[in-house]
Amino acid sequence: GEDLKKKGYKKPVLWLSPLGGWTKSDDVPLDVRVKQHHEVLSAGTSHPGGLDPDTTVMAIWPSPMVYAGPTEVVFHAKS
Repeated sequence: GEDLKKKGYKKPVLWLSPLGGWTKSDDVPLDVRVKQHHEVLSAGTSHPGGLDPDTTVMAIWPSPMVYAGPTEVVFHAKS
């Protein structure tokens, strides 16, 4: 966020959107992934790699994980 502030952005926000649609049976379950995000947010910026909860939004994206490589990346970016 600090880099963006230096570029003139007044209040940059990080948007986290874990996928909440269909997954394979051996994937990490959504509730576990969401708990991981909450832990990183709870640690705040005092922890290496931590996120500022005041400038981070988390919203579950109801899209499936279909393991399509770059094609899937483009799909999620456009959706």
